[in-house]
Amino acid sequence: MTFPAFALTLGLFLALMASMAAWLFRVSSAPLAVRLIVPALVIASACVIPYEAAAIMGWPVSASLSDLPQRAELLAFVSHDRDMKVDLWLRDGDGQPRAYEVAMDENMKRTLRAAGEKLGRGGRVGLVKGKNRHPGVTDLDSPAAPYELDDNAFLPPAKD
Repeated sequence: MTFPAFALTLGLFLALMASMAAWLFRVSSAPLAVRLIVPALVIASACVIPYEAAAIMGWPVSASLSDLPQRAELLAFVSHDRDMKVDLWLRDGDGQPRAYEVAMDENMKRTLRAAGEKLGRGGRVGLVKGKNRHPGVTDLDSPAAPYELDDNAFLPPAKD
């Protein structure tokens, strides 16, 4: 089932629940506050849940660079050159993989091109944010401060 079909089905289900709550509002002998709050909550859920379901289903969630983890393993990516966005599947530490949709610039394209070559050879790709600070860049949302490849991400710890 595609996401639009899922959202439509869920939306129709929630609309049916809202109409049932509205019917109960008319015939119920519950206090007025309850008769107003329950349908309002159901209608609010019907409006919000289809859009929030993308995160639950594993679809890429729109995020800025500052929302992404400082260090992550890149599992896969899909670039959308026309929209200047990229979908990144990242794993932070030993946690579950997470999909993000972020803006893409020339630096990010260069990094992902090198990462794609490494992934194509069966290697693991570690990314680190802001490893090499660019002159004049202070915030991580700036296009000049993207993820960069971390060649030391999967090396064993150094011996003392």
